[in-house]
Amino acid sequence: SKKHGFALPKELIIYNQKIIKGLKKKYLYNSEFFYNRLNEYYKNKNFNSSYLWNEIILNYTLQNIYEKN
Repeated sequence: SKKHGFALPKELIIYNQKIIKGLKKKYLYNSEFFYNRLNEYYKNKNFNSSYLWNEIILNYTLQNIYEKN
């Protein structure tokens, strides 16, 4: 079957340490939970990937909204 749309490479974003280091703790709802899930992801690929992706995108979105220079 033909696939429609596109998929963003979640794993490339989640494994990119520059992106992870750019996250701001104040925009993570529960930073301890996030980093626990991130470590689990690194041990078991694709586990929690949608949650992590959403938190990363939300974090950068909130940075863009609240920290515009």
